[in-house]
Amino acid sequence: MRSEWWVSLIAVLLVVGGLAVGAYIFRQKARDKQIQQQIALIESLQAEKRYDQALAQIEALAPKVRQPQTQRHLERLAVQTLMRVNKTDEARQRAEAFLEANPDDPHLGTILYCLGKIALEQEHNRQKAAGYFEKVVRRFSSDRFYPGALLGLANVDVQLGDLLSAKSKLDELIELPLESDLKPSVEDLLGQVNTVLLFSRNQLPGDQFYEVQPGDAPIRIAQRFGIQVELLQRCNGIKDPRALRAGRRLKIPNVDFSIVVNLSDNTLTLVNHGKFFRKYRVRTGRFNGLTPTGQFAIRTKLEDPQWEDPATGKIYAPGHPENELATRWMGFDRAGLGIHGTIHPESIGQYASRGCIGMLTEEVEELYDLVPRGTPVTIVGERRPPDYSAAETPSETENP
Repeated sequence: MRSEWWVSLIAVLLVVGGLAVGAYIFRQKARDKQIQQQIALIESLQAEKRYDQALAQIEALAPKVRQPQTQRHLERLAVQTLMRVNKTDEARQRAEAFLEANPDDPHLGTILYCLGKIALEQEHNRQKAAGYFEKVVRRFSSDRFYPGALLGLANVDVQLGDLLSAKSKLDELIELPLESDLKPSVEDLLGQVNTVLLFSRNQLPGDQFYEVQPGDAPIRIAQRFGIQVELLQRCNGIKDPRALRAGRRLKIPNVDFSIVVNLSDNTLTLVNHGKFFRKYRVRTGRFNGLTPTGQFAIRTKLEDPQWEDPATGKIYAPGHPENELATRWMGFDRAGLGIHGTIHPESIGQYASRGCIGMLTEEVEELYDLVPRGTPVTIVGERRPPDYSAAETPSETENP
């Protein structure tokens, strides 16, 4: 009887102990699930750029986290968020402490990237920034901050004047699936670098040099190689075509341009040999259908064109302050449709024209020097829903 009693007691204790252990595990799993949900909320707040709220959530959650891996994850989020709210001193201190305590963390690329950005943008220390960025690029190529680190290195190259090295990195970046907040920075910097290199004496792949022969003139040389004479002159610093002398070596850039206009975001992308070259902000038709989608080509090019107001028939001379075409006109193989400058720079980026693609004066002049007659133009995308705010209606007398 006594032995049976002990057996029963042990059995009861085992059951109670099992239940207690099970309850503990259940509570622990519930707690871990709740923490993961809170981390997901923090990441969501970051994505929505509600950084102050994200930081408050991080500070409230940190004392509750015990699991080392989750602690490191939360600290990485804290460093990112502190940078976003411009608390760079605290971000740097916590990032450096994290780096010292967790040198083998598999997600260290995040911390190194943040330190690199602080070094470049706040401390203006290019060498220090490059050191951090290079570690990310070499060791953490699958990290989500790899593109940002590569862009950081490209920025350092630009500041040091090494545009060819910057272009190599940016050409790689432009082919990657970039996050929405990074892509404009890559496009903008690559566009600037491409343009400076094109207009410089630097020789790029496919470029060639031509030795000027007796009787040569820039316009004949440009026609021979199928490029704009303005581009030839800018590439080679020819200010006075009459001063061109036999024996001079000229750079002949390897270009084959096409244009893509996107109505959904009012941008014009210049493409060279099928690859991104530069992007510009433009304005397009006020209403659906005014700027048609489809395939077109540049047929006419005019410097300082006159403009006839389609509403009144009044003709405005070149240079007139009310001449809606400003300084350049590139007409398509469709009557009344083309690319031109604007006397309403505030309208760029808006749906504000009667159909034409409007550009800032300095940008349309640059584009004019780059693209020859016959350049293909593709208009794609859908106009965003109408916005009848004042910003949408700056120009009632826009050329078609």
